[in-house]
Amino acid sequence: MEFQSDWFGTRDNQKLNAETILFYHQLNPNHPSPLLRLTELYHYQALHDPDSQQKQKIINKAFDYTLQMLQQSPTYSRYYLKMAQLVQNFPDHENEIRLKMIPDLLPPSDEPFAEQLLKHAHRLDPTSEMASIDLALYYQRHQHPQKALQVLKQSTRWFNTPGIRSLSPQDESRQRYQRMIKQHIQVLEKQLSQSHD
Repeated sequence: MEFQSDWFGTRDNQKLNAETILFYHQLNPNHPSPLLRLTELYHYQALHDPDSQQKQKIINKAFDYTLQMLQQSPTYSRYYLKMAQLVQNFPDHENEIRLKMIPDLLPPSDEPFAEQLLKHAHRLDPTSEMASIDLALYYQRHQHPQKALQVLKQSTRWFNTPGIRSLSPQDESRQRYQRMIKQHIQVLEKQLSQSHD
């Protein structure tokens, strides 16, 4: 998933945002929103800041705040998606993060760490379009289109199920994700049919 770069703005704005969010986090350390914003802010900075001397510190902050989120809410799937994004963008830190992860947070597995995180997020909330898209994109990047298609098709079962996150007209974000899923399914089905011809 892409960052909303306009929210982060210039480096001075980013510093001000971080200070403001940290203030709210200190006022209410158990509230998840400030931690999520801090994670996104430092992740964005680590990807776009040209200052290599500061980059290591910024990456560490992004991982540390994500770990805090997981400690506070170990069953919230979106936090595992955030950790998976970090691991994929900064693979040199994978072993370090594995060691820091809370024991028993993930089922034992020989799969790549990012895949474990994405699959666990999907298991925790199979109705999440975001979790389905992220896992499917991971499979596509690693040349597993059939797995990607299976994940996306499974997610469509929840689109119109009564009582499961029924969409309101205002829920444009979820509607956009659902359109993305349908488009990805069409593309994958076309690719797979061509490969069998």
